Amino acid sequence: KVISIKVRSVAESHGVETPGRLARESRVSYGTVYRLWNEPEKVGSGITLDVLLRIAQALGVKTCDLYEERQPA
Repeated sequence: KVISIKVRSVAESHGVETPGRLARESRVSYGTVYRLWNEPEKVGSGITLDVLLRIAQALGVKTCDLYEERQPA
């Protein structure tokens, strides 16, 4: 299975319009949030559970809401 990161769509659906705001609210570096926001397919296995947890807490969602598993194309 392939993991697809959905940080941008979840953030926008919760009123967070920019990666800068999400970085501030989650206390995750801007560079990391920027990559998750704009280039999630390039993040790969470099993302840690701690980063996803902090973003999820800032958005008020479950960590599992930030990604989805799908079959490879």
